[in-house]
Amino acid sequence: ALVSVLNYGDDTPSLPALPAPQPPKKIADKSKSTEPVSSRLSPYYDRRERAASNSTFEWQLQKSRVVSKAYLLERLERIAAMSRTEDGATSELTIPEASELNTELVGLQGTYRIERTPDITRIYMREERGGFSLTEGLLKPEKLFEQSVIYLGKTGEVVISYLGADSLVYVAFAGEAGLGLPEPFLFARYGTLVFLGGVSPLRLFGAAPEDWRLVEVNENSWVFEFHPDKEKRKEMAELESFVRARVRLNRAYDDAPQQLEIFREDGDYEVWIAEDYKTVNGCWMPSRVVMESSSSRGRVQVVFELVATTPSAPIRIDIPEGAPVHDWRLLGRAVWRGVLDESRKIETQWSAELLRDIWRQIQRESGSANQREEQK
Repeated sequence: ALVSVLNYGDDTPSLPALPAPQPPKKIADKSKSTEPVSSRLSPYYDRRERAASNSTFEWQLQKSRVVSKAYLLERLERIAAMSRTEDGATSELTIPEASELNTELVGLQGTYRIERTPDITRIYMREERGGFSLTEGLLKPEKLFEQSVIYLGKTGEVVISYLGADSLVYVAFAGEAGLGLPEPFLFARYGTLVFLGGVSPLRLFGAAPEDWRLVEVNENSWVFEFHPDKEKRKEMAELESFVRARVRLNRAYDDAPQQLEIFREDGDYEVWIAEDYKTVNGCWMPSRVVMESSSSRGRVQVVFELVATTPSAPIRIDIPEGAPVHDWRLLGRAVWRGVLDESRKIETQWSAELLRDIWRQIQRESGSANQREEQK
């Protein structure tokens, strides 16, 4: 029963009794060769990932944000310091008392467009985000925030992100299972591709199904937990402050993701909940999702509504020729841990040749990874 659930593309059998929790077995993609290969290298962990791999998802969102008074005052102090530097002023700018400043915004809106093809995934975000004013505190921005994140390769081996046509382009090499890692430079929510784009939750943190432990089973759901030890944290990206994550799969909807909880050492947490579902290419996908996060900076709640799904057209990477690029590929996953060794950053410009070089690296690394697995 456990193997069937992890390959949740087949009909899940009913369980005569609740089994004792046990480590999940390694998944092999049934459409691929039976030669031994790590599940991290598999382009599809389940039927849902395959169904989403040629689909485009259009989402609308409503967001509210509350910032802590301490964080608000910290930001305003920075703004005041920058203003004094820019104006050459010697007089002190007066910041109002925190009680006089706005700390909450509601009704922020936006759209997400997630385009999936077997070798390229692109997220385009356009949303309202809160800004800061010395006289008002938190306020609604005049301009919409825009960002594109591109994952290249079957499992997202390379991540490219930029804010707009004239912005700096960041390039990072994630290696295996980059689809489970957040964008490391500008945008860092974990559950975006899982709940909004059909990626398996068992890819999160660059993990594989064998890294998760089954901790609960009932007639409604399967619950898996990822709780790495110190050695595992050293191996994997973006786990420095991470404590554990728990994923709940909804048995009533063909084991689609129902809830994701992420907890960190400093008390920060992030929770994603699927409140409704619809079928896409014969599989249940979340269609209404609520994301909540809390940290020392404050709280955010976002409600996502799926408004359209269509077959994906070929994705054209439309970064302007000559756009400035910071290429961090030499650092590998150290980028996700915030270890940015400037001496290994390559400053260049976007070009067709750079894109070809990225694809060549993906092909080389994918071939090397498969060879290493075959030799084990």
